[in-house]
Amino acid sequence: MVRMKMEGDILTKARRLTVLSAILVIVLNGQLAQAQGGNKPKIGFSIEDMKGERWQTDLSSFETRAKQLGAEVISADAGGDDERQLQQVRDMIKAGIKVLVLLPHDPAMANRMVDAAKSANVKVISYDRLVPNSDVDLYVSFDRVEIGWMQAEYLVKHAPTGNYVLIEGSPSAEDAKTLHDAQMSVLQPYINRGDIKVIADGYTKDWLPSEAYLFMLKAIDSTQGKIAAVVASNDGLAKAAEEAVRLAKGEKAHANGTISNGKINVPTIMLKPVVVTKDNIKTTVVKDGFQTLKSINQALPEDQQIK
Repeated sequence: MVRMKMEGDILTKARRLTVLSAILVIVLNGQLAQAQGGNKPKIGFSIEDMKGERWQTDLSSFETRAKQLGAEVISADAGGDDERQLQQVRDMIKAGIKVLVLLPHDPAMANRMVDAAKSANVKVISYDRLVPNSDVDLYVSFDRVEIGWMQAEYLVKHAPTGNYVLIEGSPSAEDAKTLHDAQMSVLQPYINRGDIKVIADGYTKDWLPSEAYLFMLKAIDSTQGKIAAVVASNDGLAKAAEEAVRLAKGEKAHANGTISNGKINVPTIMLKPVVVTKDNIKTTVVKDGFQTLKSINQALPEDQQIK
């Protein structure tokens, strides 16, 4: 069975650290530190839910880079609760943050958080998920269409026939729908020819691993284990620190494009994905410290372990 994971495995830690460092550079410089009487500039990092390993890794990387650049990070875990996240953002603003890095639970509900920050002259970086109809200063993410293509193209190359399972993200997340549509644009010709049969295709509430696990069990039972490929769309990303620092000191972010959120064209840093396979995993996610070879091999049979 061919498996492919997204972002946590697809984007290496080094690429994430680039964005994290970029965010921090926005917040820090001699003029800002001097203006604050020598105090460390504060950056708020509002995280929708820390249950996922990816966000824990991102926060750790962010805090490490922020410390290196002389900034203080105030973080909060909303536990998947939109109202709690709003209150946490308000608390961060009261604590004196200069930049808010916002990973919203429900982007459609997050414009209240952006409005609260902007009313206090706090810059906002929309992290991984773009907040629609809002005045965010920067959007940091990756090209989900390209990732969806890459996932599906890799799979059809290695498993051009057979039963496929598509495990998508949250049904309320626009990014999950974008990934699904991109995957299907590659798979559809194979489906039309009858080479590939999608025997299970569904979204996963709040990206919960437990939900995905149950979904996969049902797919295995329905086919007696005859599955050729699985697309597991679980996303992850970092690289925001230096840009946060740059924004805090009043400079423009180093965006490489713009994306409309329905209200404004938001300066955007779009990261290029990298496919991680058994052949290059040691020189990507292992080398960059995102995963250890030991942790990867724990989930593999003896004859498939990576040496």
